[in-house]
Amino acid sequence: MTTIAVAATPVAMEIIGEIQGLFARGRHLQAHRSWFRSVSTAHLHVLMMLEVEGALSMSRLAEALDVSLSSATGLITRMEGRGLVERLHDGSDRRVVHVRLTDAGREITDELEVVRHRHLSRLVAAMTPAQQATCLQALRIVEATMTRLGIEQEHGAGAHCPVLDAMKETAPR
Repeated sequence: MTTIAVAATPVAMEIIGEIQGLFARGRHLQAHRSWFRSVSTAHLHVLMMLEVEGALSMSRLAEALDVSLSSATGLITRMEGRGLVERLHDGSDRRVVHVRLTDAGREITDELEVVRHRHLSRLVAAMTPAQQATCLQALRIVEATMTRLGIEQEHGAGAHCPVLDAMKETAPR
């Protein structure tokens, strides 16, 4: 993993503060929505991870969650009991167990995506066309920089980014 020195300029620190604030508000809204559906934050995290990555082995899931295999097993057992995920044994090695979303789990991630898209659409619609263009340009710069630095590969994230997708859909051409 590459360590990048952060330029501690006032503008850099302001950008970092703004981004952290946006992420914190997003997490708060997501936590509120998960509470509404009686889904814990941990369950929601697993659901979103499986939505993006597809089926994951239990060991990969535990690693991604930064918990022990036994903790991940307990979490998945509870989620399986609620019908949100299912376990599948690997065809070539029965010791390997994969976890994937069920229809009920996908229903929750789909609902979150609709709500997220509605909020982002409202936000973008409130901007002037010039602000939309500036925002899109800034997001593309962030996306290109993340790609250049390999940040998505470091964290195992897929190419799907709901914020960028929504901005691209609503930006003036």
